[in-house]
Amino acid sequence: MRAIVYDSPRGFDVREVPTPEPASGEIRVSVIQSGLCGTDLHLHEGQFMASFPFTPGHEVVGRVDALGPGVTGRMGVTRDQPSRQRLLVRPGEGNGRSGQLLHRHGV
Repeated sequence: MRAIVYDSPRGFDVREVPTPEPASGEIRVSVIQSGLCGTDLHLHEGQFMASFPFTPGHEVVGRVDALGPGVTGRMGVTRDQPSRQRLLVRPGEGNGRSGQLLHRHGV
């Protein structure tokens, strides 16, 4: 998959990186669109305890791409046609864990 990777403040490029496999209880989301927020701008400058290398973008819209073992309706995601389930992901909302799925929409 392609991703923006920062190696240093203001030093980034688009690269091919391995597509991660979801672990137990996780889902993988194929990103359709990602926004940049104020946090990303600070990370671009090397602030907010940025640790390199990293890939920015934590507010995304996408489709469920793969389910890890043990996913059983968590956050409204089901094993029935997972690739048809569209999601909005916004970290820091929901139960306080990163990457909360706020909305799920059928096609």
